[in-house]
Amino acid sequence: MTRILIADDKAVNRRMLKSMVEEMGMESIEAHDGEEACNILKREDAPQIVLLDWIMPKLNGLEVCRRIALERSQSQKYRYIILVTSKDKDDEISEGFLAGADDYITRPFNRNELRMRLSVGVRIVQMQRDLLKLLHWDPLTNALNRRAALERLDEEIKRSTHSHSPLSIAMLDIDHFKQINDTHGHLVGDMVLKEVVTRIFHSVASYDLIGRYGGDEFILLFPNTKLTDATLTCNQIKNSFSHNPITSAELTLFVTVSIGVTSHNNQAALADTLIHHADDALYKAKRQGRNQVYKFPLM
Repeated sequence: MTRILIADDKAVNRRMLKSMVEEMGMESIEAHDGEEACNILKREDAPQIVLLDWIMPKLNGLEVCRRIALERSQSQKYRYIILVTSKDKDDEISEGFLAGADDYITRPFNRNELRMRLSVGVRIVQMQRDLLKLLHWDPLTNALNRRAALERLDEEIKRSTHSHSPLSIAMLDIDHFKQINDTHGHLVGDMVLKEVVTRIFHSVASYDLIGRYGGDEFILLFPNTKLTDATLTCNQIKNSFSHNPITSAELTLFVTVSIGVTSHNNQAALADTLIHHADDALYKAKRQGRNQVYKFPLM
């Protein structure tokens, strides 16, 4: 369900907008002033569409617009802003757009006008979601793409260094994947890649991250996880393949994976260093016969 933030210091205006929004099958959240609106929009589950009164105490609508626009440029969080105002002069409307508003509606307005404005906002928000998905997710497997995974790794390294919390990463490679493509074709290879990610998702915690590093190689990020615990999880992932073949209507495939795992030592290590250590462990797992998990430092 689409969620709308209604920011207005007048209770009668909030009630009217709330009634209109909920008639359209949307959920509303209310803010009594600009400062409260900004605090609500900082939440992870904040609405992406904002009905924003221009004249409010603490922070007015333009100031809220500017803060949302700044956050948008820094974090790629998109909010569609509709200014609700009695101002209708061209220079005033231009000022609203320059502050970061996407649309405006002037009082008094009717339900049909609001419905049309909101329907445009809903479409644009969905387009933004689709665009972000293309930018961040691998379309075949629904894992993070390489660029997004490396960005998240940099973020997790900074968080680990700052908070002195553990962080582990792993590199996973499908054993003999080229043979699968050569023998059964790329459609079967694609099926295997998707099943690999599905089984990894079933083995890791909800806050762990999976990225497609390239081809049949994946990077796994384990925030707040020590090396011993991450190694246990990686063995569970490995066993989910070695103990259960991948099956389809046409064939049964026995697929195994090799994994190298390492951890961040709470110093300002570079992402490249961690990946290099995990790769060293991965290569040892492959040299030792595949279908194994090795951790760095190598023993």
